[in-house]
Amino acid sequence: MTRAVPMLVLLSGCATAVHHVSAAGGSVGWNESDGAQPVMAADEQVVLLGLSSETEYVDDAWSDFLSRCPGNLVDITATTKTELGFFAWRNQIVFEGTCLTPEDSEDAEASDEADEHAVPQEE
Repeated sequence: MTRAVPMLVLLSGCATAVHHVSAAGGSVGWNESDGAQPVMAADEQVVLLGLSSETEYVDDAWSDFLSRCPGNLVDITATTKTELGFFAWRNQIVFEGTCLTPEDSEDAEASDEADEHAVPQEE
């Protein structure tokens, strides 16, 4: 009987798998001094015996993520994580990105246009 308890604990253990997917572009060097702000939203789904009532958790997290930024979102990443348990598991999604306010976006566009029209300097 004493051997059965440790075996039961080992068999009912859980595992975690993390998946990371880049959804848009690499870092362009924005930082808080430029007015850029980090934005994050997350949601999860609990599944018990293969059944779950929360089936739109990704859509809910994405809507929440978009609502947190009044300007443009850049450097967006999505991370999904699955935690496995005994007859149950939990799916989690996390969206992260950088929010640029309309003023920051205009400055970036103006800077890009200035670079395109710049006259090369002679040495």
